[in-house]
Amino acid sequence: MYRVAGMVDDRLAEVKKGIPDYYDAYQRGIEDYSIECAVAKVFCSDVLALVVDEVVQIFGGYGYTQEYPAERFYRDERINRIFEGTNEINRMLIPGTLLRRSIKGEIPLQEEVMKAVGRLSAAAGEAPSGPFGGEKALLRNLKDAFLVLSGAAVQRFGPKMKDEQETLIALADVAIGAFAIESAVLRAEKIAASGNASRAELAAAAVKTFAFPAAEAAVSAARRAAFYVGEGNTLQMLLSGIRRATRYDASGLLEAKRKLAAAALESERYPL
Repeated sequence: MYRVAGMVDDRLAEVKKGIPDYYDAYQRGIEDYSIECAVAKVFCSDVLALVVDEVVQIFGGYGYTQEYPAERFYRDERINRIFEGTNEINRMLIPGTLLRRSIKGEIPLQEEVMKAVGRLSAAAGEAPSGPFGGEKALLRNLKDAFLVLSGAAVQRFGPKMKDEQETLIALADVAIGAFAIESAVLRAEKIAASGNASRAELAAAAVKTFAFPAAEAAVSAARRAAFYVGEGNTLQMLLSGIRRATRYDASGLLEAKRKLAAAALESERYPL
């Protein structure tokens, strides 16, 4: 949410006050980040649903009764996946908006797809050096997988792509996973740069703890999309590229989870 808000703020700061079409330009500036806003809405409401479900589970039977707050959390959470556009509609908006902008010539999607095909067809490159190298390599490959699958979908369905809801949703889940992992890495890098070593260590643990399940979900969505859009040799090429490019070494995952748990228990609050 912070990242998307920052993107919108930076874009709107470029709109000069006093120009004749100020409000139209302001609206266009907001619309430039409609994809990111949809990602944030879907991701945050889905995570909230998981968290509240865990809260009820921790409370046990008490979590289902009005005498305890978990029951209200559970009721209040549910609307978040419905209002402001259901999560299914927002998911379809993510790749749908991208494809519409490509057709209008606003973004060079086809050019980027061809570059991604080349990268995904080659052997997986080395992970970037330095902190979060494994996560950055995963991000690079997830973005390429999204582009290649989008290109394959357009090639197969053409103008009817807008009606292929299952494919649009699968592509959206790849994009959401990549955006969320990247946001976690960026936040952790900012925390590391602050000079607080203990907080930076917790942030690194949070990245690993989050990146593993997020990567698993994004890869599953990519495979699902491949089966939707590919057949024969094309399908095998897509699956092979996804499998080769989306490996993620989550060594130290258990230690990272326990480090976060210990910090939360000690401080009795969210540790970051």
